[in-house]
Amino acid sequence: MPTYCYSNEDGSGIIDKTFVSFKEKDEHELLEKDGRKYIIVDGEKYYRNYGAEKSNLITFPSNWPMESTACAVLPNQREEAMGAARKNGVPTEFTKGKYSCSPIFRDRKHRKEYLKTRNFIDHDAGYGD
Repeated sequence: MPTYCYSNEDGSGIIDKTFVSFKEKDEHELLEKDGRKYIIVDGEKYYRNYGAEKSNLITFPSNWPMESTACAVLPNQREEAMGAARKNGVPTEFTKGKYSCSPIFRDRKHRKEYLKTRNFIDHDAGYGD
């Protein structure tokens, strides 16, 4: 069965829709404006996102901010880690967890700079990272 992806105008808020039958597809009226197909969900327009349908890479704006469990610290190390990141010129917030606190990366550049200060290597990085 085909899966259709729709997202807001800015590319965030991706909705995946798998239509089992044409009847289910008709529940959301498919509209078109200037050659762009969209549906209306809860009064908001969601445009067809062909890139999300065809790509297995997760590089959409909805990925940011990103929490990294691989770079997490213990809860008693949270303040120290935030201070070290600030001292190194890459201010980074950490989640408040019971067992671990993960850094919150704002974007790809922030993640790259933070990992560089910690001497970590991002094996999932692409050419732009």
